[in-house]
Amino acid sequence: MAIAAVGQICSTSSMTHNLDQCVKLMSKAAEAGAKAAAKQFGVHVHVGIHVPIPVKPSSPPANNDTGTTTTTTTTTTKLLNRTIWILPTGEIDPTRNYDKLHLFDYANLRESAHTQAGPSLTPPFDTPVGRVGSLICFDLRFPEPATALAHPSPSSGWGPAQVLTYPSAFTVPTGRAHWEVLLRARAIEAQCWVVAAAQAGWHSGVEGRGRLGG
Repeated sequence: MAIAAVGQICSTSSMTHNLDQCVKLMSKAAEAGAKAAAKQFGVHVHVGIHVPIPVKPSSPPANNDTGTTTTTTTTTTKLLNRTIWILPTGEIDPTRNYDKLHLFDYANLRESAHTQAGPSLTPPFDTPVGRVGSLICFDLRFPEPATALAHPSPSSGWGPAQVLTYPSAFTVPTGRAHWEVLLRARAIEAQCWVVAAAQAGWHSGVEGRGRLGG
């Protein structure tokens, strides 16, 4: 049986410190026999990624003179809230990147003020601990993305996710009230494992019947 570790740090304003803590956690996970490690969101809140992203056209895309369809992209000055998958070689596989779809805008917390929502889900990908579907934090409150990853339509061409990951930074009040029940709900609906960590509190895996793992 493959082991997945759940690592947690409380991120600070120092990117160097945060990365050092992540490396230490990954080393401990590897020593314990883990084949994959999941961590919380937010290695550094002031460092982001600026890349061209697809834009949904308001009307069907026009064909150019060559008969091919034109794809529209735009470059934003906002950041992308992105999960990455680091291979055993230390390389990042860009095909496994996922940019957060649902931004957290509530009261004075306005993630959309500095973050651009991602364009689409990332197809589940094979790992030593199973086929993983990536989601982030506030995505946890929406059952549809989890269902789409775990029970994809035949037209998607995806294999169903066996594990859903949610790196998170829940607020303390909502975390106390909602965190565990939402993780269990997504596991029960998707009928797969859910692996998640936030910035504080007790974190564990949840299996498809909604029971907390070790």
